[in-house]
Amino acid sequence: MVSPITIKRILCPIDFSEYSRRAIDRAVALAGEYSGTITALHVVTQAVPPRPPDLPVLYPPIVFTPDDLEQFRKHTRQFVEEQNDGAPIDVIVAVGNTATEIVRVAEELPADMIVIGTHGRSGFDRLMLGSVTERILRRVRCPVLTVPRRHGPDAVYPHSGIAGLPAFGSTVNHVVRQATCPVLSLRA
Repeated sequence: MVSPITIKRILCPIDFSEYSRRAIDRAVALAGEYSGTITALHVVTQAVPPRPPDLPVLYPPIVFTPDDLEQFRKHTRQFVEEQNDGAPIDVIVAVGNTATEIVRVAEELPADMIVIGTHGRSGFDRLMLGSVTERILRRVRCPVLTVPRRHGPDAVYPHSGIAGLPAFGSTVNHVVRQATCPVLSLRA
């Protein structure tokens, strides 16, 4: 017998895009349904200026001060509060690689579910930029709900799609990229 899913802590990565706004909408709805809490996570990437390998560093890497990180926290809180109708939301700002930090925070909380917006890139964009969602799917232990972009200004998700395949191969990656409804990926 399969035990019911318990969702008490939801991790929702935020990048201030319309995709993450849709994800926070879903996270708020799930938190309300399961009496859970949400942790909104914004990851600030450490930018290192490019340089030829045989030259000294021309510009030092950007280092964020505690005041900078507090500003990111304030902006993240403001972003998630615009959509919130009462669900408890904690805000975390981390510095590092986006996928690595999302996986780390998911394990440390520990998160019962990750709700993440997907940009739905494919082809050259995906090849060059990679897929944060794909890297997360391969590394986390909790379920991941991917919330894709909606098509058209008034589009409504007709239903939820579930992909519960044990291995994350090309089939699941294709489903996540092409889906027009949320995709829930469950780890065995």
